[in-house]
Formats: sequence, structure tokens, C-alpha cells
Amino acid sequence: MLAPGVHLGPLWIEQSVTLRGEPGAVLDGQFRGSVIRVEADDLEVRLEGLTLKGGVAEVGGGVLLNGYSSVILSECTVEGNAAPRNGGGGLYAARGNVRVLGCRFQRNVARVGNDVLLSGVAEAVFEGSQLDGDVVVREGVRLVLRDCDISGVLDLRGTTTRAPAIELDGAQVLGGVRNEGPRHATVTLLG
Repeated sequence: MLAPGVHLGPLWIEQSVTLRGEPGAVLDGQFRGSVIRVEADDLEVRLEGLTLKGGVAEVGGGVLLNGYSSVILSECTVEGNAAPRNGGGGLYAARGNVRVLGCRFQRNVARVGNDVLLSGVAEAVFEGSQLDGDVVVREGVRLVLRDCDISGVLDLRGTTTRAPAIELDGAQVLGGVRNEGPRHATVTLLG
């Protein structure tokens, strides 16, 4: 349990953990890397009620998932993070699976995917969340957007051998959907 106030990061997580914040708890990456970094396999990482800010990294300024682990963000705010040379200012995942429940992404910046960049073999579910920037999905990613609002563009791109699979259920994408690449993504509309 993290008390209200600013807690200094960045944090490189190497074991399963739940970080639960009381109202007003902030994890600040101090512009020294991803606020939360998970690169090990077989971990279960749960972040609840936290504000993640001040992360700057090549990818995943707020959260970086590059291991075959599970990361859950619940009722979190991911804001003011950056990946200026690459992508996923708020969140980057290349492996494992991510669940984002009732979260808000805002004021994140990146060369590609201000809020989110998903690539490789990642799986992600976003429910009841609001994303103010772009969401970029590459390669063989499986993504479910349920009751979410995306103010930016949902940018989908497959490769010659893999294509993303997207399920939209009550999701609103104000910036439109871009579906390009050698293989187009499969998009299923449920509501």
C-alpha cells in the first residue's frame, strides 16, 4: 500500500507484486526510465489506484512490459510520460498480457503511439478506460477495447506473416481507425 504523496521511481519489477495506492499516491519516474518496467517472465504485477508520471524511455515511458508476464492496471492515471525516440509514451507491451481497467491516459508523448504501443505477441484488454492520444497496434497483437474512448487514432499494421486481431465492444475511436500494412488487421465490431 502506497500512502498519498509522491513516491520516487523508476521501478524495475522482478517478482510478482501488487502496488495499491491510497488516493493521491503518485509514482514518479523522475525522467530516468520507464516508471514501471517488467521484463521477467511468469510474473503477476497489479497496479491499483496509482498515478504514473514522469517516465521517459525509448519505449514505454509509463509502463514497459517486455517479458511473458501479466500486468494489470486498475483505476490508474498514466500521464506526462514520454518515449520521444520510439513509441508507447504511456504503455508499451511486446510480450505477455496487459489488462487496463478503468484507467485514464493523458498528456503522454511518443514518436509512435502517444498513449499505447503494442507489438509482437502481446495480448491486451482495455475496459472502461479513456485514452486521450493514439493507440498503435503492430504484428500479431490481440487487443480488446470494451467501453473505452480513444480521442486519437487507432493505428493498426500487420507484417507479411502476422496481423493484429482487434475486438471493439462499445468502444469509441474519435480519431478514426487506420488499418495498413502487408496484412491488414482483423477488426470485429461487437457493439
